[in-house]
Amino acid sequence: MIYNSIRWAAGIFIFFLALVILMMITKKTGKSVLISAFAAVILVAVSLFIPIENYFYSFPTVEQAFSYRYHEELLTYAECDEGALCVARRDEMNYFYYSFPRGDEGYKLPKSLTKTTVTRSSVQGVYLFEKFENQTIILTQVLGSAYKGEEFKPCTNGYYSYTVVDGEVDYSALTCKGEKVSLV
Repeated sequence: MIYNSIRWAAGIFIFFLALVILMMITKKTGKSVLISAFAAVILVAVSLFIPIENYFYSFPTVEQAFSYRYHEELLTYAECDEGALCVARRDEMNYFYYSFPRGDEGYKLPKSLTKTTVTRSSVQGVYLFEKFENQTIILTQVLGSAYKGEEFKPCTNGYYSYTVVDGEVDYSALTCKGEKVSLV
């Protein structure tokens, strides 16, 4: 939520700064207002998709990065060496999946231009795949408290388990810890 507020505040500041500079240089108010408004709108639009915070700040936890960027309720998340996959809920019917790459100092904000989360439904539940550079997170949601002897992380809506797979993953069928998981 803070993410969008900062962008709009920066856009207003850029507009007035560019307006003052252009008016001092050109002495034409009309053109200065148009050029300043155009520059501010373009910069705000670009910053909504490409977070500039990634260049100078890392979030220590997934929860902090999530609450800075999104306003939904964070249900659960899965982590690997390269990032985290979050499951969020806006209301009773709308669920969203977000990923946060991990940098040297902590978590970075996702770029809105790329969507790497793949969702598949199967007989046992829902499988989410988040492909990072060298690792893939497989997040499984089932409606029981255990699946093949493994306990799941409880959540307000069902139960979740996750596995991290190194290397390439075939999204239609994969092997995880020696067991073949087929998606339907």
